[in-house]
Amino acid sequence: SGDGMIVKKQAWHFFEDVERREGIPSLGFLDGDTISIDDLGSLGRTLQRAVTLKDAIDTFVRLVPAFAEGNNCWLQRGQEVSWLWCSTRGLARSARVADHYTIVVLREVIRLAASGDWEPSAIRLYSDAGKSSTRISQLTDKQVWFEQDATGIAFPSRLLGMPVAASSESNAFAQAEELEIVDSTNIVDALHTVLSSFIKYGALQNVEEAAEIIGVSRVSLYRALKAEGASYRRLSERVRFDLARHLLKDQSLSVKQVSFAVGYAHQTSFVRSFRQLSGYTPTEFRHIYDS
Repeated sequence: SGDGMIVKKQAWHFFEDVERREGIPSLGFLDGDTISIDDLGSLGRTLQRAVTLKDAIDTFVRLVPAFAEGNNCWLQRGQEVSWLWCSTRGLARSARVADHYTIVVLREVIRLAASGDWEPSAIRLYSDAGKSSTRISQLTDKQVWFEQDATGIAFPSRLLGMPVAASSESNAFAQAEELEIVDSTNIVDALHTVLSSFIKYGALQNVEEAAEIIGVSRVSLYRALKAEGASYRRLSERVRFDLARHLLKDQSLSVKQVSFAVGYAHQTSFVRSFRQLSGYTPTEFRHIYDS
């Protein structure tokens, strides 16, 4: 709403006054460095349930306008280097605090698949440099451009095909050695374990069967999934992708054999789904991530 935009602009003006009055040119970075994906609330939880970084970015791009009015984000994919961009309607060139804070949020999205201390090597800022940009330590070791059309960070394109932290192989397989599910307060994690267990035997349970194994009703299962920003379909896709990328490491297996092993009746459906999630075909993925 228009009122929402006024409140947001007032907030940024307040931080700009603090930055100017206290002489803290890195205020946006200092404030942003205290946040994590968890601090983004339901948006953060939804991103953590993504399958790959590309899947998380696609979700981020789609949902940001609903969580931050006037904001628009997009992915610019390159062969070696890609950019994650964000623009804010009505933002002044002098709004450096807001711009710096945006950089931190974009960085946290990339860290879903990169290491926890990952930093972009190149940054483009919508805001101007101001008089104190050389005093900002977060910018000194990077390529930086000011007064750009939008705010963005560069990252290696190969990260797009990497799983987010919540869907690492250690989660997907180490917890799935036993078919028996113990009591768990986290129904979604229990569902993930069930699906991971059964996919190794060439099958995925439907919702009713999975709920029965976990020991909850179908309604309770759906309620838990909704609360975590997840869905049965997305969890199934994650389990399939985790197993597929694991099997693709075995060069003796053809893509067709891998597609059947993860439950696809047709190789074309597997290739289409895999590319949608990772940005690469299984063959491209095998070549890039084994090199």
